Amino acid sequence: EIKEEEWRDNPRKDQEATDFALNITQVSQARAQLRAARADLDKARLDLARTEIRVPFHGRVRERNVGIGQFVTAGMPMGRVFSIDTVEVRLPLTDTQLVELNLPLGFTADSAAMAPTVQFSTTLGSREYRWTGEIVRVDGAIDEDTRLIYATAEVQDPYGLAVDQGMPMAVGMFVNAEIAG
Repeated sequence: EIKEEEWRDNPRKDQEATDFALNITQVSQARAQLRAARADLDKARLDLARTEIRVPFHGRVRERNVGIGQFVTAGMPMGRVFSIDTVEVRLPLTDTQLVELNLPLGFTADSAAMAPTVQFSTTLGSREYRWTGEIVRVDGAIDEDTRLIYATAEVQDPYGLAVDQGMPMAVGMFVNAEIAG
């Protein structure tokens, strides 16, 4: 519009204005870029509406790798989560302890009655907290470096029913274990 005004104010009114003089090609290009940008925006809005981030279990976020406003791509790790249904603790046992517990290598508890009970405890500040779990399996091999056998104990619902005095048995917490035997 400005170019047309300038052309009308031009003392040479007898000449016809060319597309080049009126910047029509640049205007057409800018309009095409605007349509493409609007189409990209519509696609991004549709992609966002279709986007859902979820995990197939009840859990908590342990690590977050992206923030608000950050661009992500398919397959990009966005964080780490863990399940809160159970917490597992690997317990190192000597061969003597394993025999005293009457557990064979490769043991798997088929029922809660077969599983030896484990009392977990820890001290935070001046308070002691306790949780109850059970050994659910024993590794089928002996660690070559340490000569220890690892048993795995589980505590059910560590962030819910198993909470002691308001303290859950949190992932990463150091605990002591006493196995009934």
